[in-house]
Amino acid sequence: MTAEQQRLEGTAPSAALSVVSRMEREGTLDELADLLSLVQMAKKALTDQMVVSMVRRVEGLAAAATDPALTGLVNRLPGALRAAEAEAARAAPAGLVGLLRQLRDPQVQRGLTFVLALAKHLAPAESGHAGDGAAGVN
Repeated sequence: MTAEQQRLEGTAPSAALSVVSRMEREGTLDELADLLSLVQMAKKALTDQMVVSMVRRVEGLAAAATDPALTGLVNRLPGALRAAEAEAARAAPAGLVGLLRQLRDPQVQRGLTFVLALAKHLAPAESGHAGDGAAGVN
């Protein structure tokens, strides 16, 4: 071992002791000990089943977050919201005739078809309803 290595090895414990002393003065050493106790309690409380369950949930979230249909919808949503907000600000309040006029627009028809299909698949299943598990929107 060279003289330089010996000198560095001698200063390492001194530097560590200095850091620990500063942490003690500032109260962070107690906070660190409390945090480590909390981690230890959490580690003891978690069962293998709980860890496996959490991992499965994270996997499900990751799969959903990378689903091309979902990411495409999420990417279109901010622009659609801004456009709808601007269009609604310019439009006069629509009555029944205005609503019927809007229903002739192919984009409105596609949007309503999508929203109704989404509502069908999001609705809780009716008790005793056989079929695909969706409530009765046809």
